[in-house]
Amino acid sequence: MRASELLGAAVVDVDDRLVGDVVDVRFSEDGPRLGHRAALRLDAVLISPRRTGRLMGYGEGRPGPDGPWLIKAVVKVLHRGTTIARWHEIAELAPGRVRLRVPAARLTSLTEFPPDEGAG
Repeated sequence: MRASELLGAAVVDVDDRLVGDVVDVRFSEDGPRLGHRAALRLDAVLISPRRTGRLMGYGEGRPGPDGPWLIKAVVKVLHRGTTIARWHEIAELAPGRVRLRVPAARLTSLTEFPPDEGAG
């Protein structure tokens, strides 16, 4: 499955309640070796309760240079309530749909997610 098939996918929790849409994906470079580098593996998906689009690289916990403050401020407001589902919290991935193995209340808020975990 491609990352593009996950972006915008509806996310439901273990009780079949709609949590929101996938707005970003996080990968770890710790899969099997492919030549000089390790393969990427899906580490987490970011879920927004509103149809707000992608984080555009301005989400909390993203490494890299700071962007224009106005864009960061707008993105932060649009994505309040965004949560993170780590790989072990995901039960099923399908194009257009992600099913969690936990209730939505157990997900970590984007603002509580450590920047060095799963960033990338």
